[in-house]
Amino acid sequence: MMADKSKPKPMLPWFAPPAPRAWPTTPHLLVIGAGLAGSAVAQVMAKAGWQVTVVDQAEQPAQAASGNLAGLVHPLLTADWNIRSQFYWQGLQATWRWVADWVEQGQVIGDLSGLRQVFKDSDDAEKLTQLLGRLNLPCEWVSVEAALSANQPAGLVYRQAGWLSPPSLVQRALDHPSIRFQGGLEVDGLVWHDSSQQWHIPSGATTLNADAVVIATGALSRLNQAWQLPIRPLKGQVSYMHQQDCAYPLTGAMAHQGYTTPPVNGYWVTGATFEAPDVSQTTSLASHQRNAEKLAAVIPDWVPPAVNLWQGRVGFRPTTADHLPIIGALPDADWVEQAYLSQPHNKALFQYPAQRYHPALWVSQGHGARGLMSVWWAAERIRDQILGITPATADAEMNRLDAAVHPGRFRLRPWRKGQLLGHTL
Repeated sequence: MMADKSKPKPMLPWFAPPAPRAWPTTPHLLVIGAGLAGSAVAQVMAKAGWQVTVVDQAEQPAQAASGNLAGLVHPLLTADWNIRSQFYWQGLQATWRWVADWVEQGQVIGDLSGLRQVFKDSDDAEKLTQLLGRLNLPCEWVSVEAALSANQPAGLVYRQAGWLSPPSLVQRALDHPSIRFQGGLEVDGLVWHDSSQQWHIPSGATTLNADAVVIATGALSRLNQAWQLPIRPLKGQVSYMHQQDCAYPLTGAMAHQGYTTPPVNGYWVTGATFEAPDVSQTTSLASHQRNAEKLAAVIPDWVPPAVNLWQGRVGFRPTTADHLPIIGALPDADWVEQAYLSQPHNKALFQYPAQRYHPALWVSQGHGARGLMSVWWAAERIRDQILGITPATADAEMNRLDAAVHPGRFRLRPWRKGQLLGHTL
């Protein structure tokens, strides 16, 4: 793996973690959102001894983007092993820590025995082969393999990779005696009470109370705007082909211009489209056709059923401008304006105060199309911040990753670059 030869940098004050809090003997966490992100936080915090309530505006969990029948789990290769590659590599390890045993025991639908990333053409094969050489990745992790059959084209084969069914993973993650799910509740707002040191969460005629809150909502949630979370909804359609309509089976999961997995509940899964700025929530034959074309480009000999026989679903991925999620304690926006954004951007670091956060409020959002490789890392980091734990592996790399996904980064970056008028010397 490419070594990072850069010198360690000091912790920037605006990325400093929240100060540890004193919690009640039996602390209660409210998680808003019952998809991949919310269920991962719930499981991790329940394991840490907290009572957890998970609420969602839908009646059942995993009804938004996390409701797709299948998704891929694999590393992200970039030419320079950049911060996104580093983040998703660490995210993949966290997914393995929590999920691998569930898959092996049959508690979660999926297969983590490997995945093939198909070469688009000879140029793509040459580029990716050279990339592996530059990155010096271990062959037991990923290697180049020739075509094995018509439905196993040449490509990169990842050993620590595969596919998972998000709905079954969400269901398993919420299966804990300390987790309670309440569906059909749309959160209208969050109100902190200093007297009780709790959040009061109104939802219709109901008001919930919690010692801490994690916002893990979907792409279309009103809370994104209310708490200044810069989420960009990105529509995607996944296509399902009934197993009995397919001429012969595909072998294993494949990544290509989209992805294809073995059957889940009797359906082959392939997709997915990227349809910004379309916000229609209905499936279309045109989108099925685009998914069919992606599949035909890598397996031209495999003849799927006509697209008018296909089924599918539409979801909205919660994405961000830098293609990384938003993870951690939520800064106090008014305080950030006063302490940082209204100040010169180029003072010595010691002249800036440490970041200030809303009390007991965290976020796990913006996981986009790679949530299966990020939500468990997010849940672990939120757990560590809530409990005031410094991980044994805390180092310069962890600081970089925390900064890369920090909830305040999008407001702070233009200021640090001197791009806010009136705030420079």
